[in-house]
Amino acid sequence: MLPTILKYRNKELTEDDIIFIREIINQHYQKGRTRISSILCQAWKWVQPNGKLKDLAARDLLLRLEEKELISLPPRMRNNNNRKKRSFDQIIFSSWVPVFLQFQQLQIHQPLLRSSLHDLPKT
Repeated sequence: MLPTILKYRNKELTEDDIIFIREIINQHYQKGRTRISSILCQAWKWVQPNGKLKDLAARDLLLRLEEKELISLPPRMRNNNNRKKRSFDQIIFSSWVPVFLQFQQLQIHQPLLRSSLHDLPKT
């Protein structure tokens, strides 16, 4: 039995596993990281109890292997949108304020529901 290089979520990875992952990366490099992780899950039959692939776990594993310089992943196809700084430069607030001030005098009334019409006394 080959020595364990990394233990991840009760899966012990050996040198053969790392070689296998490198082959998948080389064969599907242009398709990106998400596709690579899906193929890895399918090859290992790595699924959740509901039958869905453990895709996020596989992506996390790939990132950890890359951090340890055991593999080299393709570059991200998109930037991480969660880390983008939000900008409100396109909104012109000076024209926004007068419109808002026009609605200060608005009053909202709840309409009568049909069921409440039956509860009204008859005159």
